[in-house]
Amino acid sequence: MATKVKKWKKEDHILALYYAKCGIKGLGARTEFDFAEGVIGCSLTSLKKSASNFRFLMGNESEFSDVKKLQKVVYDELKNISETDLRNKALEIIGEKSEEINEYYQIKKEKEDKKKFEDDAQKLVDIFRAMGKDPSKMRRLEKNPVE
Repeated sequence: MATKVKKWKKEDHILALYYAKCGIKGLGARTEFDFAEGVIGCSLTSLKKSASNFRFLMGNESEFSDVKKLQKVVYDELKNISETDLRNKALEIIGEKSEEINEYYQIKKEKEDKKKFEDDAQKLVDIFRAMGKDPSKMRRLEKNPVE
């Protein structure tokens, strides 16, 4: 997941502009977190700061006004584009990143599956302890095929 400082590309700023104007609707992302981490490759906080910069450029009240040069270029280029055209541009960028996005969701699912397995194993340990058994002294029986 996004843990290091990201070097934002023009395409990333276009996605952040769409997010600032429209949120994640129409882009197929499950959550804002998934949009930030899985599609753009940044933290949700970083995406929100970037969106705040775009809102500042749009003349809206904003928490931040640390506008980067590339953000200004993207905004000036796309400020008069319709929401539909901006969505189409965003979807085109997302399509180009589909391999990265699929990898993100695969890794996320593997982590969720591992966590579920660990949680289920802990529930079994808790059940055995509630029964007065010490799970560390128990051994797993091997399945032997019936001959």
